[in-house]
Amino acid sequence: MSFFGAILDAISNASEEVTSKQKEYESEFATMSDFELKRAYRDAENRPYSNGFLDGIARTDALNKECVARGFIISKSKAWEIQTEWKARYDRMFGWRLKSEYEELNRQYLSYWSDDSTLFQASMLKPRLKALEQARKERSK
Repeated sequence: MSFFGAILDAISNASEEVTSKQKEYESEFATMSDFELKRAYRDAENRPYSNGFLDGIARTDALNKECVARGFIISKSKAWEIQTEWKARYDRMFGWRLKSEYEELNRQYLSYWSDDSTLFQASMLKPRLKALEQARKERSK
């Protein structure tokens, strides 16, 4: 087998492993209570690859799908849409306003993140926070 054939074979095997692991996680997460699922989401956010890279990918994807389906977090496409919209707004703000906005959003995000009942609000603030961090980073260059 050629070098490129071996690489393609390895990619195919990894893809099959991720898909099978993902299905296992999907069935596991579907049986969890809301509280358990929220705790699993927080744990995965803090340590996404604790059981290995491929396992982390499968677990994170299955967990995100279940959390979006139950309404605990927003989808990645919705997060990207929010981030893009807010990035355009932040690009027009003055530097001092960006700093105060960042401090307020960060405080609010951390308080939402620590409470199970406000996990959805935290997921709505996260894209805004990323857009704000990006705008501040661009200005500091």
